[in-house]
Amino acid sequence: MRIAVFAKATTHHRGYGGLETLNKNLCDGLSARGYDVTVFSPKNDVQADLLNESGVKYVFIDSTYRTLFQGIDKKNWYRRSLEVFREYHAKTPFDVVVSQSSAGVSIFKQRKELGIKTVGISHGSMLSELQTRLNNIKGFKDLFQLLRDTAFTFVVFFGRQRDYVFNSDKLVAVSSYVKQALVDETYCPQELIQVIHNGSGYYQLQTADYSEKKFGKRFLYVGQVFKEKGVDIFPKLFSDPAYKDFGLDVVGSGEYLDKLKQDSAKLNITFHGKLAHDQTARWFINSDVFLFPTRRVEGFPMVLVEAMFAGLPIVAFNMGGVADAVVDGQTGFLVKPGDFGTFKDRALRIMSDPELRESMSRAALKKAHEEYRLDKMLDSYENLFKELSL
Repeated sequence: MRIAVFAKATTHHRGYGGLETLNKNLCDGLSARGYDVTVFSPKNDVQADLLNESGVKYVFIDSTYRTLFQGIDKKNWYRRSLEVFREYHAKTPFDVVVSQSSAGVSIFKQRKELGIKTVGISHGSMLSELQTRLNNIKGFKDLFQLLRDTAFTFVVFFGRQRDYVFNSDKLVAVSSYVKQALVDETYCPQELIQVIHNGSGYYQLQTADYSEKKFGKRFLYVGQVFKEKGVDIFPKLFSDPAYKDFGLDVVGSGEYLDKLKQDSAKLNITFHGKLAHDQTARWFINSDVFLFPTRRVEGFPMVLVEAMFAGLPIVAFNMGGVADAVVDGQTGFLVKPGDFGTFKDRALRIMSDPELRESMSRAALKKAHEEYRLDKMLDSYENLFKELSL
């Protein structure tokens, strides 16, 4: 089976994140199972036009990526992606087109003419993005940005998102939260959407034997260091006398990093910057409790799965798809968004109670192996493709 995958960015682009890593895991895994996989993506900062990695072919298209006035821009991704796909499809036809979010929407709209099946993968919803902006308004600058984003959101909400959803033969939601959001926003039928959780094959090898886990007194945060990720609560948290015996490791980079370092200068908070996967794995394994204070509405934060594979209990604000990963009272604690006092108390409770911490650690590791293995995710996609080809 030949599969074309459309993505706005890849791990070959600078500044890639969790979605790009997930797409690589999916494509590499399908290729290893014998599928012919080609990824189409905007060229942007990638130097090559074509690449081949782990059996997956990459086609980077010289284009611009815009939503407004795309019809008058001949180099616009919407137009160029369809043109280039037609060329490849005419030579050797594809069976299925997969779109990470709305990257492949122009191909989806022509699916009947092209004679292909389409699978959309939704990592969130437009109104969730708008809600994130509302949650993070702190001043006039933020309000101005919100007004700009609102205009963009409604263009996409009434246009691209509906084109993408209703031209999918099957729509994958990465969490139950995302599925419900899509139904509520687009009124698409429930049976169109299948929930397939993101899977990871990286950290399960690192922590296959629970006996390797060594407990200490370290909290961990891994992710982008943006204010909307809630990292600004860390100085307030670790200036509390109750936390004097504990430390925090922050792995990641972002526009708020310098301010966070400044506010944390006299506190037991250590910054490591953005690290490679193998280096990040060591911090997961050698930490005790994972903190996720995000104010961002995310479909399914992959970093939570990675923390669980390392046997880390998680304390998180209950936003977006977080509840698909964290079982309150079993694998960690879910806290009402914005309730700093409860967040502080729950994190302290886990760290101060060795029996509770070990119980939650085992439960997190068990849930990760049962639900979020990479092979389980690949099985689900493979079954979906087979159903479409019948």
